[in-house]
Amino acid sequence: MSISYQTGRRALWLFGAIGIVATLALLMGLAHPVAASRGRWGIRLVSSNLEVAHGSSDLTRGLNCWTMSVPGSFGGINLDSASGWWPNHQNGIMSIGAGPGATILTLDSYFVPLAPIATGSLLIAMVFKWRFPKRTQPGLCKICGYDLSGLRTGAPCPECGR
Repeated sequence: MSISYQTGRRALWLFGAIGIVATLALLMGLAHPVAASRGRWGIRLVSSNLEVAHGSSDLTRGLNCWTMSVPGSFGGINLDSASGWWPNHQNGIMSIGAGPGATILTLDSYFVPLAPIATGSLLIAMVFKWRFPKRTQPGLCKICGYDLSGLRTGAPCPECGR
């Protein structure tokens, strides 16, 4: 299967953009964890993972955990990724109270490691950059693209000097 030049250049930009966004998210999560929640759903960038959480009760952001509340009480659950390289799922169960009137809270977290996404996307972009280099047209400077028509052969480019 042959990939056209135009498709290769588009793939270069796509994978490059994905790699840059994943790298920025990775650095942001390492420098300053960020979290947001709405109702029973929450999302946070922490360490080198993107975590998507769903609780049986409304979630709020705790210091380093998801906090869930029931009338008259609250509790927090912190789940960590089982792998730094593969997406994975963790769940936690917490009981508030004892006996038949106890409230059971559950939390499901899905972890997506950002390092492999950033690394893989940037490596694929580099392969496309190598395989589909930028084309230059005859009569244009190979560095800056300035039109060299009217200049003697071998004369330096008046725009960039090369």
